[in-house]
Amino acid sequence: MLFAYFPTLHRKFCIVQYSYLIIDDNQTDIKETLHKLEGFPEFFCTGTATDKDDAINKILELQPQLVFLEVNPGNKKSGLSLAVITDLYQYTDVLPYFVILTGSPKFAFDSIKAGAYDYLLKPLNTFELRKSLLKFQKTNTDAPKNKI
Repeated sequence: MLFAYFPTLHRKFCIVQYSYLIIDDNQTDIKETLHKLEGFPEFFCTGTATDKDDAINKILELQPQLVFLEVNPGNKKSGLSLAVITDLYQYTDVLPYFVILTGSPKFAFDSIKAGAYDYLLKPLNTFELRKSLLKFQKTNTDAPKNKI
């Protein structure tokens, strides 16, 4: 009950947490992304998806604040592409903050046009990830969904 006597102490130690979803058809890349994000305790994973339909369903169901999306999958049958973003406009007015995570810079322009906020290249660089997460925190004016 220390916080009852020192309310400013409670605010000082309150950790804001942001939810994210990883969409990628490659399990190794999913594990690598999860591993890199472990270094950022203010972010937590709500799930992963490996194909377009599962991705759209999980975004609508889990409503993550941040989505890491692979747009050039190894398995073309997964349907992963920028269409994940454009298709969501049919179902919701509020989209999560999309970060494209792929191995080639060739989709960058189209990603920005589709509404992505950032574009990171694989293999994921911790410094670039940190900058992207800080940009997200800075521009995310909505109150976070979870506080500890």
